[in-house]
Amino acid sequence: AILSQGKLADQYGVSRTPLREALRMLQEEGLVFAEPNRRARVASFRLDDLEAVSAQRILLSALATYETVPHLEESDLARMEEMLSVMQVASEDDAREDWMAADAIFHDIHSSKSPVLLLQDLHRLQDRSSLYRSIWLRDKPHIDLQSETEHRILLKSCQQRNSLEAMYAIARHRARIAITVMTHAIPEREPTTIRTALRIVLGRSTNSEA
Repeated sequence: AILSQGKLADQYGVSRTPLREALRMLQEEGLVFAEPNRRARVASFRLDDLEAVSAQRILLSALATYETVPHLEESDLARMEEMLSVMQVASEDDAREDWMAADAIFHDIHSSKSPVLLLQDLHRLQDRSSLYRSIWLRDKPHIDLQSETEHRILLKSCQQRNSLEAMYAIARHRARIAITVMTHAIPEREPTTIRTALRIVLGRSTNSEA
C-alpha cells in the first residue's frame, strides 16, 4: 500500500516533520520501503526476511541471556515469575494482547544486563518479528501453550544461575516459535537458516533440536 504523507498528516493531525521521522523509523525497522523521490509504501510480507530476522534473534538472544543470567537479582527473578502468572491468566482468558505484553517483559528481563548496543539490536529484531508473530497468533484458535513449559525451563535455569542452560533454553524457544510461524505460512519450506542458528548455539551438527 502506498503511503501519502499529506493524507497521513491530515488523518492524524500532525505536521509533516514528525511524520517523516516516524516513517524513517519504520523504514529502519523494515516495515516501510521508500526510494528517493518516490512515495513510501508498506513493506510486503516476506518469509526470507522472517527467517533472517529469526536467525539473528536466536543468536543475539542466546548471547544476551548468557551475559545476563549471572547478574540477575532476586527482584528480576520475582518479576519473571510474576509475568508467568500474568501469561497463565491471559492464556485462560484468551487475552492475546495481555499475554504478548507479559511475554515481552519476561524476555526483556533475562537479557537486560547485556551491553547496550546488543540490547538495541535485540529490540529492533523483536519489533520486526512481532509483525509476523502477531499474524500467526491472530489465526490460531488458542494462545501458544507450549511456551509456558519453555518459559518455566528458562526461568529455572535463571534461578539456578546456569547461564549455559538458559542460553540453550532461549535458543530452542526462539527457534521453535520461528519454525512454527514459517510452517504455518508455507508448510513445504525448510527453515534451514533458523536450524543452522540453533545448531551454532547448541554446538551440534544434527537438525534434531527443533
